[in-house]
Amino acid sequence: AILLTDGEHNQGPFETPQKCFADRGWPIYAFGFADASQALLDTVAKDTGGASRFLRDVTSLVCEFQGVRARIAGAVPNPCLPLHLEPGETKTPSATLRANQAQATFSTSWGGSDIVMTLTTPSGRVIDRSTDAPDVIHDKGPTFEVYTITNPEAGEWKVALFAADVPPGGEDVVFGFTTIPLADEDPTPTAISVPGNQPWTDTGLDLNQGDQ
Repeated sequence: AILLTDGEHNQGPFETPQKCFADRGWPIYAFGFADASQALLDTVAKDTGGASRFLRDVTSLVCEFQGVRARIAGAVPNPCLPLHLEPGETKTPSATLRANQAQATFSTSWGGSDIVMTLTTPSGRVIDRSTDAPDVIHDKGPTFEVYTITNPEAGEWKVALFAADVPPGGEDVVFGFTTIPLADEDPTPTAISVPGNQPWTDTGLDLNQGDQ
């Protein structure tokens, strides 16, 4: 389950509503904004074997949800990376995939513009919005773009983020990258080239996020 809140508990004693989730083995992944209580979110996550995270805004939710998806699959997600793009600017983060990954997901989200993401595999294959292939799932909305690649190549993947239509002052965008290993593989995190945000508070799961 995913819990989203922008405030503190304010009606009666909190007690332990999370117990019904814990009794069923359902971890809660808790996101807090604004005036949310980090301590309370940590408690809810700890009691259910989930994890908690305080976010400065909702821009990174697409990336954070992909991270939850990776955690549920037993993988360790990389951090979500905040970037700023000026009109017409291209930024090129890269990610290194280990061998034997079942799936890799690249995501971007922003406040309201158009940031075009293009991927280049280690062998030079270009994956963009025009790609129609059985191993590529592409999803785009007004404020996000996601590519999911099945059985991705191992090695360095290059990512191009192009500010195709952004306001004069530029646009903040959050880039995310997660992988899900094959069932018999060790879920060691992959490497990403740009420094990320603060890690999750993991409370109950043995999922130590790397600094890469």
